[in-house]
Amino acid sequence: MKLLVAIAVVGVLGGLQAMQTQHLIKAASLTDCGGPNALLTFDQVTLSPDPVKYPGSINLELGVTVHSDIPQNAWVYMEFVKQGLIPISLPCLGETGACPFEFCPAVLTNQETFCTVLPTDENGNCSCPIVPGTYAPSGPISLEIPNFGSLVGALLAGNYKGLIELHAPGNRAEKYGCLDLSFRMEL
Repeated sequence: MKLLVAIAVVGVLGGLQAMQTQHLIKAASLTDCGGPNALLTFDQVTLSPDPVKYPGSINLELGVTVHSDIPQNAWVYMEFVKQGLIPISLPCLGETGACPFEFCPAVLTNQETFCTVLPTDENGNCSCPIVPGTYAPSGPISLEIPNFGSLVGALLAGNYKGLIELHAPGNRAEKYGCLDLSFRMEL
């Protein structure tokens, strides 16, 4: 009986793996999804490494055009869904994962991250709110994927679709900008 259960489990897992590889994301895709009335559009977006490695760093290079002042109280919403037979949304764990955050406080406390894209003053500091203009990256934004161990890594490996939105506080329907992405994560 135990042998039959073991064979069934191996068969199901193999089938799930086969179904997941049928939808293999060959290369990362990052596209602006803000629409014609967006306050911010993404002109140039690249992700490296491709595929994303766990654990490790993700490097984003963003070129943006700000068409109107981004309100100081704007929020960022992120969603990442692992693709497969049963799509799985990545949770927000503390400050890691798909966590919403207030945009301006994040800019002001993470100057080394955001000032590679946003305008800076004579001291190299960026400020908020963000004023209209076209901003090319002076370098990548680097985000660390923490090492949660090999078991978590095995669970994280796969294909993802994601969404990053800049929106009005408490109102995701009032989008200021949007980035749609798909990528693959490997060990």
